[in-house]
Amino acid sequence: MSIISLGYRQLTKLYRVGYQWGLLKQHQFGIPVIGVGNLEVCGTGKTSTVIDLAHKLVLNGFRPAIVVKGYRKVGRSKVFGFSSMGGDPKQWLSELGDDGCLIAQCLCGHEAWVIAAQRKWQGVAWAEQFTNCDVVLVDDALQHFALLCDRMIVTTSSQALIQGNLRGKLLRQGPTDIMEDLEWMWVCTQNTDSIEGPSWAFVPHRLKALDLKLGSRPIDWIFGKEVQILCGTGQPNRFVATCRETGMDIVHVTTVRDHYQYTQGFCQKLVKQHPQVEDWVISSKDAVKLRPEWFYPSRVWVLESKITWNTYFSEQLWPWMVSLVRNKSCNL
Repeated sequence: MSIISLGYRQLTKLYRVGYQWGLLKQHQFGIPVIGVGNLEVCGTGKTSTVIDLAHKLVLNGFRPAIVVKGYRKVGRSKVFGFSSMGGDPKQWLSELGDDGCLIAQCLCGHEAWVIAAQRKWQGVAWAEQFTNCDVVLVDDALQHFALLCDRMIVTTSSQALIQGNLRGKLLRQGPTDIMEDLEWMWVCTQNTDSIEGPSWAFVPHRLKALDLKLGSRPIDWIFGKEVQILCGTGQPNRFVATCRETGMDIVHVTTVRDHYQYTQGFCQKLVKQHPQVEDWVISSKDAVKLRPEWFYPSRVWVLESKITWNTYFSEQLWPWMVSLVRNKSCNL
């Protein structure tokens, strides 16, 4: 373990002890609050899990609010709320951030809210006071000790699951320091059928043109076609691997840091560097920050994936969520 990691771990312990001893205030709410966190840094499908759970909730008649981290224009003491019935979320990108904007876009037309707040508990308080939501999902909630979630859903890769000696089922008192104070949590793993517990996989669904006039294409349309990849996610290698699985011929890959703020000049420079390939493929997260005219005369395709869950999810985790939302209590 590096000195930086060790120092961060000790600081986290002290921070948590402050809440345990009552030196720092914790906030609990009457509305059901479900946190979604990850055991690794980026790339475990945390935000995708939030989107899928929120979508399932609205399809079943619930009204979820999703709290995300506030970026740029949202200060530490400010909260920005967006209704998914309120038009195109891209115009509020600087307030919602790319994760919040993507979530809002996926829920457009449904009765749901996306709330950006630097302090997650303030976002939950805003949802409880100013919306008629019946459940709050908190994105990236695992280390926010000031907020008392009713339950926590933790995402991790199967490799990390094995290395951490965790079992992909309902856990009490997990082995990591961060998990010690959580009474109950679900640990969800990727592509793990051999471990009992909720597991999910990304399945490439279709290619949607960034320029809406071009429509969409079935996933097999890209097979054998020369493309260039542009990716600004936490784990770009995983996105590139997913692209390769579709059979596309990847000529060049450009990666940038997570939450990168693209500009027209940056994109035009990329197009001029590689003019021989006219098709670009990007992630859904990058799509909310890019415009089709920035890549002229190239075409840009968004690789959209859907989550498929195993039967453990439908038989145990989902009924538990529904019971919690309806009753604010659940005998686990």
